[in-house]
Amino acid sequence: MLNSISLPSLFCLKINRLFLFSVSWGLRLASLVGATLWGSLLARPFVFSLRSKLGLA
Repeated sequence: MLNSISLPSLFCLKINRLFLFSVSWGLRLASLVGATLWGSLLARPFVFSLRSKLGLA
């Protein structure tokens, strides 16, 4: 009886751990992509003004 209870709970614990691991890495990746996108959006006017100052635009 003890084995029949502990085996599914162990299985669920492993699945939960894997799920939390993948979610944390997914959030890290999403924040990295979001930061890159925001950085490129914020840097665009500066790059444009720099180009116009140098006479490249």
